[in-house]
Amino acid sequence: MNQFKEKIENGEALLGTFIELNNPAIAQIAGLAGYDFVILDGEHGEIAVEDAANLARAAKLAGTAAIFRVNTNDPTLIGKVLDTGADGVEIPEIGSAEEAERAVKGAKFTPEGERGCNRFVHAGEYGRMTSEQFFGQSNANTIVVLQVEGQDGARNISDILKVKGVDVVFIGPYDLSASLGIPGQTEHPKVLAQIDTILKLGKENGVAIGLYVDSIESAINWKQRGVQYLALQTDTVSLYQHFQANTDAFHAK
Repeated sequence: MNQFKEKIENGEALLGTFIELNNPAIAQIAGLAGYDFVILDGEHGEIAVEDAANLARAAKLAGTAAIFRVNTNDPTLIGKVLDTGADGVEIPEIGSAEEAERAVKGAKFTPEGERGCNRFVHAGEYGRMTSEQFFGQSNANTIVVLQVEGQDGARNISDILKVKGVDVVFIGPYDLSASLGIPGQTEHPKVLAQIDTILKLGKENGVAIGLYVDSIESAINWKQRGVQYLALQTDTVSLYQHFQANTDAFHAK
């Protein structure tokens, strides 16, 4: 079992960030800065599946887990991403237990799933690993993160949390707010109430809950409340805010 999964199972809170820019150096810098994981954004960012291998290599070089966010719950796509060497996969818009099961099957080899078998890829060290090593270790180590972003997922959360093989259920607060008719109001009582409910059910079912946060203060707050997988901002936002703080300070004098 890898360090990421060990920490999750031990109840520890992990801090990560979304990587939107297609540059391996950024994933490596995030790891060197101490992030526990990076989410390579293949849904909204500039990162294609073909680019995942180099970003995953860079993240691993810095000792951080590389999670690739796909743009759809497609088992073939999920398997392809994992073949490139990503440590895990994050699947958006999960609204039912059936959709959760589909995602897990795409990420796991038989008997736990239906992922296509090929060990002659980056994930299998290009054939150096035996079939027994690769297939067994992959099932044990692959990280499966499911995103609950809408009201279907919120209504069916109890069933989703019971699906075997799910490591993290990740809440997308912006999409959740939009599904409630209050887009962008991530601190609205309705949004917070649903997050609290999902967090409570996650604890009861022994499944880690994840959340996107806009600030380190928010990350610390949710960490203290039991959220374990905290995605703080994006590389683009962090870079912009740092640049802006410098220019504002410079021009204020």
